[in-house]
Amino acid sequence: MRACALLLVWTMTACGPSGRNPKQTLTGFLQDSRNGNVQAAYSRLSPDFRKRCSRDCFAKLLDEQPGQSQQILDELRAAEPQTVYLAEAKLASGLVLSLSKEVSATKSEAATPYFLAQNPLEFYPQHTPQLALRSFVQAFSRQRFDVLVRFVPKSLESKLTVDTLKQRFTSEPKISAQVDRLRKHLDEPMTVEDTVARLPLGEDQAAVLLLEDGRWRVQRLE
Repeated sequence: MRACALLLVWTMTACGPSGRNPKQTLTGFLQDSRNGNVQAAYSRLSPDFRKRCSRDCFAKLLDEQPGQSQQILDELRAAEPQTVYLAEAKLASGLVLSLSKEVSATKSEAATPYFLAQNPLEFYPQHTPQLALRSFVQAFSRQRFDVLVRFVPKSLESKLTVDTLKQRFTSEPKISAQVDRLRKHLDEPMTVEDTVARLPLGEDQAAVLLLEDGRWRVQRLE
């Protein structure tokens, strides 16, 4: 499990190594940034952020936003913001269960329970494009053709039944290759425009999903 971030007008997505709580981490980060202590501020950022942005990259970002740290410090002093604690449980299957709790001046951290962001018993969710693709890959890996049929676009529902999907998916090797390629790109960013979502899978290839009846369905994988 991992804890979380303090949400304000500006959002910090990392909990640093030296803050005892989110507000201390954020305040320390802003003070270090304002005072030019680049290394100290950089060390408070998450390992994931540091992989994507080197110390020099971070220093350039600070130079491009002069005065921003002081502005947010002033906002912190002016009012007590709400603190949102986030936690994630990552399962071996790749499923991520998210929990959160909100703490304010009238709610102490100890007295506030965590709440699940989604039903953990919904093993193959399709309410976001990212979850739909993970669910699709998981159902394919488990050969759950009764689940895979839920991902069929409405225009093909009359043609692709559980039996036809099973026959097609087990007889065409290229489908396994397409799913393997998809699995390698699951953590990469997607583009979403209204009811269509796309995940690039390499040169001139993409997974395309359609939002139909509140569920994201897989239109193509190549």
